[in-house]
Amino acid sequence: MLKETSARVCGARSMLIIGELVPSVTDGLVQAGWQVLRKKLEEVSVALCQQASVGLLRVTSVDVVECRRLLLSCSTSHIRWIALLDGAELEDSRVRALVNDFCFDYCVLPVPLAHLLPAVGHAHGMAGLCCPERVRSGVSGLLGEHPAFLAFLEDLSRVGMMNVSVLLHGETGTGKELAARFVHDCSARAKAPFFSVNCGSLAPNLVQSELFGNEKGAFTGAHDKRAGYIEAADGGTLFLDEIGDMSAEAQVSMLRFLQEGTIIRLGGSKHLKIDARIVAATHVDLAQSIRDRTFREDLYHRLRVCQVCIPPLRERLSDLPLLAGHFIEKYACKFGLPEKRLSKEALGLMLTYPWPGNVRELENRICQGLIMARGCVLTPADMGFGGAEQGSSPLQVQRGTGEKTSLLQSLAINGGDCNLAAREIGVSRATFYRLLAKHGISPRQFRKDLS
Repeated sequence: MLKETSARVCGARSMLIIGELVPSVTDGLVQAGWQVLRKKLEEVSVALCQQASVGLLRVTSVDVVECRRLLLSCSTSHIRWIALLDGAELEDSRVRALVNDFCFDYCVLPVPLAHLLPAVGHAHGMAGLCCPERVRSGVSGLLGEHPAFLAFLEDLSRVGMMNVSVLLHGETGTGKELAARFVHDCSARAKAPFFSVNCGSLAPNLVQSELFGNEKGAFTGAHDKRAGYIEAADGGTLFLDEIGDMSAEAQVSMLRFLQEGTIIRLGGSKHLKIDARIVAATHVDLAQSIRDRTFREDLYHRLRVCQVCIPPLRERLSDLPLLAGHFIEKYACKFGLPEKRLSKEALGLMLTYPWPGNVRELENRICQGLIMARGCVLTPADMGFGGAEQGSSPLQVQRGTGEKTSLLQSLAINGGDCNLAAREIGVSRATFYRLLAKHGISPRQFRKDLS
């Protein structure tokens, strides 16, 4: 029997087959070690394409427009497409354009297994070269499947491999330190030290000493020579969180280090050559800080060789079930509690809540919910949300909050059943699938019977 799975791109060899393929060829792919998932064209979503490294797409002149729409919506994924078509269909200019624009390769049907296996193997290898999950696998906490989040990971992996300063911009609770560790782990410095310091937590009179070190007797209480964070990170990476809170004096010294690669310990005169990569982060508008003359423009440009913005949780709400499940498992294990599940009301509320504290707030609310819940289900009240007035309301009321929110809540309420969800919001199933693809939503994340 055909084994269907949704293995990750960079794990087992995973393949998405769209359209009909000769059973003997499909069975041969499975026997060759491929994990195969078969779908019809109208059933495919962006999130589904994120789960495979290779896609076999049956293309005909009749459905070439739908195929192009699918491939456009999946353009941010790492899947490599191989078109399957009849020789006569290559005469259609639209088919040729589609293959040329989106496909890694194509095969003319009927295609022997001996010809197909090398093609899919090559495509899988090429997909793996640029897959952010290859470097993500060892980084705890950076979880997500939303296309915006995967694109963010890809940006991080690209800048990580380059030895340049990086400026991370993200709201409170989005995981800026985790992102900095990701950059470090992607780099050639991965085995060297990684240090993190919050610039806003440093006492003004100790900033210079903490960052650049001090000589013995440099100030009252300096009984010994001491290395600062920059010197300790020599050969590795130093993460400076809330860089916008750095004092004016420290900004001058940091600018000198970024320009010359040297530091002078407080109370000393010797220039020390240091090779430390700087990853900085801020949640404030540094451009406004420059206008307010609280942050140096020349330092800003030294730090901002590459800038990466971390998407807030409200822009990737389809990751909520994945993140919530991770935190439930984490804290159930930590506190020795039985694992519990979210109520429909709780999930519905979470999908319409703005999450000002982002992933950190979600983690804290899940932790509270596990501790406070009296039964096996987490309710909104358990997680510290207000009264019933904040709970989920009928879907027709929620429509006013936007198309994406309506899709997410309808899937949550109906357990990922697209037929029921489409009926509830009053659209056809085909339209519902197109809306899912448009917003990068996978109904699979809301199903309880995942295998």
